[in-house]
Amino acid sequence: MIFRTVLKTHKEHGCKGLCLLFSYYFQRIVSQCVGPGKECPLCGWRGPEFAPFLNFTDNVIRPKARCPECGSLERHRGYKFFYEKFFEEYEKGSRRILHFAPEKCFEKILKTYASEYVKSNYENPAPGELSLDLRDLKLEAKSFDILVMNYVLSCRPGDLQAVKNMHRVLETNGVVLAGECVDPDKPTVEYPSVVYGGRHRSYGMLDIMKRFYPFEVEAINITGGLAGFAKARYGLNCPEYMIILRKKQSE
Repeated sequence: MIFRTVLKTHKEHGCKGLCLLFSYYFQRIVSQCVGPGKECPLCGWRGPEFAPFLNFTDNVIRPKARCPECGSLERHRGYKFFYEKFFEEYEKGSRRILHFAPEKCFEKILKTYASEYVKSNYENPAPGELSLDLRDLKLEAKSFDILVMNYVLSCRPGDLQAVKNMHRVLETNGVVLAGECVDPDKPTVEYPSVVYGGRHRSYGMLDIMKRFYPFEVEAINITGGLAGFAKARYGLNCPEYMIILRKKQSE
């Protein structure tokens, strides 16, 4: 298995890719043997340290980032606490939920509160998934109650057009839950070319109210309320933000 991976990596990424792969394997072995003790709140895995995350596209290895059991990254583990608290106000099986770029680790909790649960993967839809473009949603007006997406808006050109489409397909009092990187002290930055993670922009707190109009907008640091020992235990080293867009009652 490893030998086939080495051959495939050399074929697709050359010697530079092989160096990255061997570095990843070394860090992974170390993480299995040495560490202060970590736990994944999504799957319950416990071990010395989280595994590294390998990204050939951006030629990057992020150490101590990935759960070796369920594959969750830091943001997924942080979102877990947000979703649990957010959905407390809803009855189980009561919401029509559309999940963009769906993460398997969130299916259980989303399905619990869904009367209808639909997944959409724009680039590589699995059997049974839709392939929807946020800039041109082929959906009826007011067809969903909650839209869930994490690091999707920042990775698509034309997010302003996406806002109009999301507003149209949401039911009155509907909500968009968009996990994103947000700078609390700056406006949104548009990049001249795509950067790490496939992002076209980084959102800033200073202009998101205007950018996501006519939604009512809230952006919260979902890890801010966790105790220091919990952040360390779950590998939540940096702030993780959730942008909450609410469709006003009068619309």
